[in-house]
Amino acid sequence: MRDPGLPPEEQRIQPADRPETPRDRTVRPEGSSSPDPAPAKPPEPVAAAAAFPGAELLGSGTAQEILARILVGDPLGVVDRSRAWLDTHAFLIDSNRLALRGMAHAAHSARRYRGKPDLHTWLELLLERSVRELVDEDRDAERRGQPVAPDEIAPYAFIADALGIQSALARRACVIFNGMAEYDRQVFYATSVLGKSIHRHVSEGFGPPARAEAALQRVLRRLNSIEGMPGSDA
Repeated sequence: MRDPGLPPEEQRIQPADRPETPRDRTVRPEGSSSPDPAPAKPPEPVAAAAAFPGAELLGSGTAQEILARILVGDPLGVVDRSRAWLDTHAFLIDSNRLALRGMAHAAHSARRYRGKPDLHTWLELLLERSVRELVDEDRDAERRGQPVAPDEIAPYAFIADALGIQSALARRACVIFNGMAEYDRQVFYATSVLGKSIHRHVSEGFGPPARAEAALQRVLRRLNSIEGMPGSDA
């Protein structure tokens, strides 16, 4: 402040009255009573990956841990999906055997799955891969002349019953049937496995009747050519 006892020309602005400059705001002596600047906020945590259908079963853990989760109680419905897949595509494969292979593929592929494609489509693709593997394995075993071990007969039991043949011949019949044209498989599967009449099958879009009947006869001739089959000459 100005000293009233000094002449005007000698009056000066005292240091305490000098306006603060930008330099004063950036450079402060040690021991300044000004509060320290607030510490920087830590970075925001990265948001967790969005959940997807099946994430609680497939989203974490090792392949063995995931397999254990999806095997007990079949929460993904793989057994029912396997039956539906076989009924749609007409392959002679035990549905439980297919389901177990499909679950194994799901467990090993889960770490790369994050909801795309949708869960149904993803499982369908895994079942398709599993069918190709099982068909190839059966064909290779027959080609090598490898007999069906006693503990491996069970998966072919229902096929033997459906075809009215011995279990020992069931794998060979499956190999032959699964290698035939899809249309021929569809007709035989509908009538011999699903128990539909050929007329009903035709009415579902698999006509005309003469074509369906011819396809059925082709499959029967091919299966009856297997040595040991009821209709074979052996």
